[in-house]
Amino acid sequence: MGRNRRGGGGDTELHAAARSGDMKAVESIVSSNPLAINSRDKHSRTPYPPPFSLFVFLILYLVF
Repeated sequence: MGRNRRGGGGDTELHAAARSGDMKAVESIVSSNPLAINSRDKHSRTPYPPPFSLFVFLILYLVF
């Protein structure tokens, strides 16, 4: 399944992983596609609030 595919609720896999607190899945998705951090759901929301998105991206970028 593609990393940016949308689920039944309009979420991407990253949205679903972030909402459920599955950090291993979040790390896997973002490390394979760093731009996924800016993906939008059907309500045009990113997986994290905008300032946090940049923070998470930078941390994961530095770690991987």
